[in-house]
Amino acid sequence: TSFAPGKGQQLKHDGISLSMEWDLSQAWRLKSISAFRKLKTHSFIDMDASKYDLGDVLVALNQQQKSQEFQLHYDNGSNLHATFGAYWMEENVPSYQEAYADDLYTFLGTPVSFLRTIEDDLTTTSTAAFAHVNWEFAPTWTLAAGVRWTRDEKDYERTTSTFWGPALAVLNGTVPFPKTSASWTAVTPSVSLQKAFSDNLMGYVSANRGFKSGGFNGRANSAYDVLNAKYDPEFVWTYEMGLKAQSSDR
Repeated sequence: TSFAPGKGQQLKHDGISLSMEWDLSQAWRLKSISAFRKLKTHSFIDMDASKYDLGDVLVALNQQQKSQEFQLHYDNGSNLHATFGAYWMEENVPSYQEAYADDLYTFLGTPVSFLRTIEDDLTTTSTAAFAHVNWEFAPTWTLAAGVRWTRDEKDYERTTSTFWGPALAVLNGTVPFPKTSASWTAVTPSVSLQKAFSDNLMGYVSANRGFKSGGFNGRANSAYDVLNAKYDPEFVWTYEMGLKAQSSDR
């Protein structure tokens, strides 16, 4: 890198979690999982790897997230195991970026300084409820089925500003992205059938639905982009068939 001392890349990632379990009875167990994480970066990136400011950038963010999950487990001691749960997570990601190009532009042979800044803030809140059951309905045969309900909500706001030197100062401007909110819900089931051929060999078939929430285009730089920044969630069905085996000595 050609950056001066103190303009390198720094990342700090911290987290803490707490897991607790309570045996409510011989068949029922309650579990709690609490977690907090944060990620802070302050990174200068030299795009051209030279001594010139042709497209160098600063990317800085200060992410934090907290989550809580409860699980209720049931085991009848033989052929049935069930898990019921609830989940909550909140994440906040404020970030700041600068792009420099002081050595890239000229006007009538005179260098023109250039700086572009981006300030944005994204908050995501995710809540879910789920259930999953494993049932050995016949010797060596197990049916597993589950379902999850998820609701994701996102709040996003952003501002990008351009600062030219005096010769092109007329081009200076700011594109605001006012605070926008959206939410998506999904029901995602899963089912599988398993057959144990021996202690060391099993086969299975499964079908699962997946969900990834929508969001907003964090690169919106014009009024049109801002008005059309929201994108839809993604859904996918996956189907799988396979064998799992291990040798007798593992």
